[in-house]
Amino acid sequence: MLLFGPSGDWNAFDGLPLPVCRLARARRDKRFKGEAAWSYCAAKDEHYYGFKAGVSMNSQGEIYRVWLGPANIDEREMVEATAFGMRGPLLVDKGLISSALMDLMKGRGIDLTMPLRKNMRDTRPKWVVRQAMRLRRRIETTFGRLTEDFGIARINGRDFWRWSCRVLRKILAYNLLVRFEHITASV
Repeated sequence: MLLFGPSGDWNAFDGLPLPVCRLARARRDKRFKGEAAWSYCAAKDEHYYGFKAGVSMNSQGEIYRVWLGPANIDEREMVEATAFGMRGPLLVDKGLISSALMDLMKGRGIDLTMPLRKNMRDTRPKWVVRQAMRLRRRIETTFGRLTEDFGIARINGRDFWRWSCRVLRKILAYNLLVRFEHITASV
């Protein structure tokens, strides 16, 4: 039995940047040599040195899959590796637009739902896209909670093994908190 797993309603996927250090100190930093990488975070509009987490979340707000790797990995590879054993809509952002990825996911029974770019023609009803993106914003709220309340972006480890265990413990604590909130709300 799985404690946390995909839901049949909808699931969401997004990438979370986990910087080791900022640009000014990156050249002197000796931690995670050969494991971390350089990347760009469009949301914060900055280059960083560190890791990226690919996170899959179910409709109850629980994180059920995490992919940790260097920051320069493409999110399309992360969603391809984590999207198995689920069916139905998978809500993602514009960065994952790819016909090859959509065909692969359709073969697995997964419907990638994302907003299209402004120069692309969208035949879907606008209310469907708005509803999907409103639901997908929950993963952004989850990232804010993990960052602010659980300090997931603070890197205090010296090697990938200890650091990744720390990240996974914080995600487990978050999931248990969400589960207990659901239980107390239903009582």
